[in-house]
Amino acid sequence: MTKMAFLLIGIVSVFQAGAAIVEKTVKYEQGGAELEGYHASDDELEGKRPGVLITHQWTGLSDYQKLRARMLTEMGFNVFAADVYGKGVRPQPPESGEVAGKYKKDRKPCSARMLAGLEVQKSDERTALGKLAAIGYFFGGTGVLEPARAGVPLQGVVGCRDSGYLDERSF
Repeated sequence: MTKMAFLLIGIVSVFQAGAAIVEKTVKYEQGGAELEGYHASDDELEGKRPGVLITHQWTGLSDYQKLRARMLTEMGFNVFAADVYGKGVRPQPPESGEVAGKYKKDRKPCSARMLAGLEVQKSDERTALGKLAAIGYFFGGTGVLEPARAGVPLQGVVGCRDSGYLDERSF
């Protein structure tokens, strides 16, 4: 092996060894509804770091958003995946279209739940308050516009037309 190959192996090992991702379910409320989000952070990092709020697609908070949260955490972000629908509400098609449709017809409940998720993110001691962004997948892409419409100072808002499902098309 060349010296360059050993150097690259060493660099990769250092980066992999530094990550201590801690994942947890976070229960919170909005308007009397019990919500269940997901938080991921790297406890090996010290101090505050940029925060990212993730919003789910039309079937509710799933393993896909958790995967994306871990990926962003590995990049140095403090990540919270919000739950717009409520604890245990994970509808599958065709019911998911009906549930998502309720929030699209009346954006106020969606906006309130997005803002509640953002408050959870902001209240975390690791979140750098001046460095917040939001990412949403399909249904969540519409949802992440709500904090921006409400005047929340976000550094960026991204709506992804991504399937939100774990398969080879997702990467």
